[in-house]
Amino acid sequence: MILEKWLLLLKLLLCISAVATEGPSNRTIEARLVDQLTSNYDRRVRPRMNASETVDVTFAFYMTRVDILNLRSEMLSVTGWIVVRWYDDIFRWDPAQYDNITKLVLPTSSVWLPIIALDNSVDNIIEKNFRDNFYVLISYTGLMSWEPGGVFTTSCEMDITLYPFDRQTCTMFFSTWDYTVDLVNLTFASPEVDRDAYVENGEWEILSTKVEGDRFSYNNSPEMIYPEVAVTIQIRRKSTYYFINILTPCLMMSCLVLMVFYLPPDSGEKVSLGVTVLLAFSVFQLMIAEDMPTSASAMPILEVYLLCFMSASTFSVIISVLVLNLHHRTEYNQPPVWLRRLVLDFLGHWLCMGTRSHTTDVQPIVEEYHDHMDQVEAKIEIDHHDEPATSCSNPKIVLPDSPAESTHTFHPTSGLLGASCQNLRTGAAISAVKLIHSIANIDKTSGTQSKTAFLSAVRDVYQELYQTRMAGEVEAALENQWKQIARVVDRFFFWLTFSILIVSTAIIFDAARDRQA
Repeated sequence: MILEKWLLLLKLLLCISAVATEGPSNRTIEARLVDQLTSNYDRRVRPRMNASETVDVTFAFYMTRVDILNLRSEMLSVTGWIVVRWYDDIFRWDPAQYDNITKLVLPTSSVWLPIIALDNSVDNIIEKNFRDNFYVLISYTGLMSWEPGGVFTTSCEMDITLYPFDRQTCTMFFSTWDYTVDLVNLTFASPEVDRDAYVENGEWEILSTKVEGDRFSYNNSPEMIYPEVAVTIQIRRKSTYYFINILTPCLMMSCLVLMVFYLPPDSGEKVSLGVTVLLAFSVFQLMIAEDMPTSASAMPILEVYLLCFMSASTFSVIISVLVLNLHHRTEYNQPPVWLRRLVLDFLGHWLCMGTRSHTTDVQPIVEEYHDHMDQVEAKIEIDHHDEPATSCSNPKIVLPDSPAESTHTFHPTSGLLGASCQNLRTGAAISAVKLIHSIANIDKTSGTQSKTAFLSAVRDVYQELYQTRMAGEVEAALENQWKQIARVVDRFFFWLTFSILIVSTAIIFDAARDRQA
């Protein structure tokens, strides 16, 4: 009886134990599986039963967008995630024994992880959030899959020569920070970056990507070789914004630079227009200077383009001052022979301006003046008569440019001149005769000496009038020569500046065309 009671009690205990172990089978079996896998697991050591074996880790990079490419700080920031896979000898089981469980998801604190570092990161080389926030997917075959993601910010050497038509190539270097290649071998799973979930950037366009493996060592310990995976991204700037907001205003203001040379000197606005355009370029450059990259290794083509326009604007102001100085001469002297030959003969002919045919030569006017003065001295003669001076005595005046036999009789009483006075060809001679007529009406003296003095005075007045007229003609001829020189200089620098602006514009647009190729 006692034995039967003990047997009954044992069966009861077995039934209670069986009932206690019953429950949701999935959870219990999974928990039992996890306990069994982690009971003797040490996450501090490599997951290899044979310590001489290498852990092969495959690496893949998935990119979703380009966040920032800062040219000033030479920094690239992208959003994406990495996929790291390896085999663990400990985490293996038979799904048939555990209710066909083929996968487990465990926190990173429960398994061994390869220490993946971003060598050229500008923030944290090893991101701690990756270990805390992303779990590991474990397959029954021992395949471990870890997919941490976030923002990857790396340093990148920028080439700003063709800014804003530049292309940048940035590389992110991933390596196993603590393990050499004989312990952990890091390889890439795909030769390109996966962009299935990529979102286009408004400023940058991805041209190509490349993933390749490499190895490196430090100089102080060359025997320790570390594995590395280089992810290279080549991107190109979208230049529509710069065409609309930078290049188009520059082209418009370059037309104003040319108008400085085209504006006539008599308008008095050449220098004002040039200074206004120069100030506009200066303000424009200051406005975009904040967005321009700063680098001592290269000068952006856009900055060279703006400097060409500013130099042309400054040059136009300098040339305008020179042209105005030539055009508005306060003292007219004969231009130097070399200047006339260079500007009027060579440049004027080369620019098809015909300056020699429109320029008055000064030498014939001077020679005509000297010849005429000699004629005045020779032809003005006063005849003295022996008869007593009376009111009807008529002295004779032989005027220049009149026929030799023609004489003009001075009638002090009537105040009239002979009809031959119409033969005078110069305005100065006519003015002198009119002066004689006016003075004769006033002067009633009939003495021979008085008449001689009077006629001498008339001769002096006539010479002065003629000299004044000749001086005016010489001054006008000299003024015309200096104005012609100023006009040729203005036209020459107009075409020179136009050529410089066209060449500089062609260079930058050619760079844009090569960028599209």
